[in-house]
Amino acid sequence: MEKKKTENKHEKIKSIKRETAKMAVRSNEYDLTSSVQDEQFARAKLRELKKFYTDLLIYGVVCACSIIVWLSMGAGIFWPIWVIIGCGIDVGLKAISLGQVPWLEEFFPFLGSTWEESQLEKVLNRDTQIHNETQYPDYDLNQQSD
Repeated sequence: MEKKKTENKHEKIKSIKRETAKMAVRSNEYDLTSSVQDEQFARAKLRELKKFYTDLLIYGVVCACSIIVWLSMGAGIFWPIWVIIGCGIDVGLKAISLGQVPWLEEFFPFLGSTWEESQLEKVLNRDTQIHNETQYPDYDLNQQSD
């Protein structure tokens, strides 16, 4: 009877070691694909930043041209304010979405670039703990093998 319990214990340990080895292989495969995905993500982020800076330059040129036209037409009612406000809202929202306004993250932490990653990590850790508790409810994973 005692021998059977010991054999069952050893079988469980072997199966856990096999699962751990499989996870390590998957992890190495993930490392290779994740580096490619990280590079693609970085390139996409840089394209977005380049587009933002281009839009910012265009915003400055449009505002300056509007003011020059206003001045050349007699400087009556300051109508370029509507161009400045309208285009400014667009550029401001793009700046916030790209994380170019860091002081705003103090008031609204979800606007930060690391907020999503930290929340994802919390969710994954919680799901992993729940999965481990349901998968091995009667077996102590921290137990040393004989």
